[in-house]
Amino acid sequence: MEQCATLPIFAVVSASRSVAAGGVGINIIQIAKAFGASQIIAVDIRDDKLEAARRLGATDLVDATKTDRTARVRELTDGKGVDVAFEVLGLPQTLPSRSR
Repeated sequence: MEQCATLPIFAVVSASRSVAAGGVGINIIQIAKAFGASQIIAVDIRDDKLEAARRLGATDLVDATKTDRTARVRELTDGKGVDVAFEVLGLPQTLPSRSR
């Protein structure tokens, strides 16, 4: 079975904010871990949610209030970007961020 190399979990709620570790995001993190993702990047704006993401399997955390999330994800992946991205809010304004 081929494993995903990198799996970011995030949902953008505006141009400058993102949320990752709500109920759906946490479930995706756990599933990614169970299926052997070697890198799981959680992006959020709240420290408590990022710490929950870490406890449940995220390998890297990005606080979108302190850094550009796209640039940081590229940095964490040596410029390659990610293999799979999940946008879990389903809002029109959140969809573009997952494809950068």
